[in-house]
Amino acid sequence: MPLNGFSNAPSTTLVNPRPGTMMSVRHTEAVKSPMEDALGADVRVLPPLLYAVPFLMLWLVNHVRPLTIPGRPAITWVGWVLALAGVGISGWGVLTFRHHHTTVIPHHAVSTVVTTGPYRFSRNPMYAGMAVVYVAASLLVASWWPLFALPLVVVAVEHLVIAREETYLRRRFGAAYEGFCERVRPWL
Repeated sequence: MPLNGFSNAPSTTLVNPRPGTMMSVRHTEAVKSPMEDALGADVRVLPPLLYAVPFLMLWLVNHVRPLTIPGRPAITWVGWVLALAGVGISGWGVLTFRHHHTTVIPHHAVSTVVTTGPYRFSRNPMYAGMAVVYVAASLLVASWWPLFALPLVVVAVEHLVIAREETYLRRRFGAAYEGFCERVRPWL
């Protein structure tokens, strides 16, 4: 492989970043240019915004035209439990990425396919956790409006983020990423 780290031929390298840690596979397919590989996925919006902006807009709609979820204080408790679960799932995903020395920012280049931690169960635990937090926040503000929009939010995340990330990961890691996709579901 040339010194700049880019090659026209696919390569597979076993990497053990620290003694005593699990081996991870770095596999790079031929890329169009070093710059394209350095940019990461073609994601143009930060995923948390795809959850936060619609939620906040519909929370404001709820102040003008209330559509209240009944059942307080029980739904408040359920909301807090779900919020903790969602933050825990997303946080576990972030910590796992950090452990493998790769980025959580979609438009930055990733260094490896992460298949440990929550990634054994979901290819997108951070986004699944954000969806759980979205449901929790809807319960905490006791509004149906954000919940009605959740399917659209998930579709937006799927098309504007996940599909673009998966295109990039397939190009960058080839068979290693394909095998991961065959073993693990996209959400939960």
